Amino acid sequence: MRLFLACYLPLAIAYGDTWVWIWDRWMQGEYYSHGPLLPIVAVFVVLNQRTRWTEQPATPDRRGWWLLGLGLLLRFAGAAQTVDSLSAASLMPSIAGLVQLTVGWRRLVSLLPVIGLLALATPMPMDLTGRVAFELKEVSIRGALAICEMVDLGVFRHGANIKVPGQAVMLPVADACGGLRSLLALSTLGYCLAFFMGSSSFKRRAVIILLTVPLAAGVNILRIVGLCVMAKRVDVYYAGGTGHTIMNLSAWVVNIGILLLVDSLLERGRPGRRPLVAQEARA
Repeated sequence: MRLFLACYLPLAIAYGDTWVWIWDRWMQGEYYSHGPLLPIVAVFVVLNQRTRWTEQPATPDRRGWWLLGLGLLLRFAGAAQTVDSLSAASLMPSIAGLVQLTVGWRRLVSLLPVIGLLALATPMPMDLTGRVAFELKEVSIRGALAICEMVDLGVFRHGANIKVPGQAVMLPVADACGGLRSLLALSTLGYCLAFFMGSSSFKRRAVIILLTVPLAAGVNILRIVGLCVMAKRVDVYYAGGTGHTIMNLSAWVVNIGILLLVDSLLERGRPGRRPLVAQEARA
């Protein structure tokens, strides 16, 4: 408790406005609606792995000043330039440096996957977010139209909308339809699956994490194709309402199902391996 009050609480207070900014971006619900779940995941993992963590010797390491110094430098730069995203990005080196400084390198290594959650929780700058969302939308529309052309659906693009034969109203495609939200959420899910469940195999972790981006993009393209089919077979209003909800849910079922299937295939042939969280809870 003394260590917390003397070191970690002042750091948390120093980042007070950054925490507020991160929370506001989460609550906007556009791309980071999964954010509020990450602190809960972090606490759960730390509690389940506390035995492994405390088994490492708590040896303060002065080299932690390098990381902490870098983090605070970025923090001050972000505050001076009023760049909230830079201040938020500085949280990772600041927290990692303080952990190394107070309890040592070995305990820091044990906590690195949890600290890594900050990278998934920290919103990107607004202009970068908008650019990435736009580019993803372009890729998704082009991919979906290519598939629609192969199956002779007869749809074509008109500006930011899709013209469906036989429909007076066009099917709108907003930036959110580009799949950035699902990509960020699926990347977070893949990270948690890779580092907090299953074996600690480097190959398994790398495959799962690298799979999330093309998986999210590919399934989103198929989702748009499904909306085009619904718009042609029923109407645009159905596709933009009930059909949109159905396709979103279906996309998530497919994403999670494929991710779990790949994980199961990677774990096959590794007898006797239990989930990492379960191992630590039993220890």
